Amino acid sequence: MGNEMRIGRTAVLETKNENYVETARAKGVPGRKIVYKHVFRNALIPLVPIITGEAFLLLGGSVLVETVFSINGLGYLFYAATINADLPLVGSLMFFFILLSVGINIVQDLLYTLIDPRVGYGGDGA
Repeated sequence: MGNEMRIGRTAVLETKNENYVETARAKGVPGRKIVYKHVFRNALIPLVPIITGEAFLLLGGSVLVETVFSINGLGYLFYAATINADLPLVGSLMFFFILLSVGINIVQDLLYTLIDPRVGYGGDGA
């Protein structure tokens, strides 16, 4: 979490000094609206891939943590199935983990389009 906080703080400080924030202040936009509409949204852009990358680490780390501490969960089930050579269960769990990874990537793309409208959905053939 420290890494995300450090990068988020740096992004907020860099965004706060941008020209469009100064222009909004000069126009008399209230401070709260400047923070939420201009600073916060633009500071989230570098944080989205970092946070979703942490989600991928949590998927892989679940196998390790659940195995070491003997916690019953999908990670421990995957480890036990691998040790016992239960190939249908290993394949099913791999399929589930892959679907989860693809879902996380889709959520990341949707978050990008919500945060930064310039990204868009594509579809222009380029």
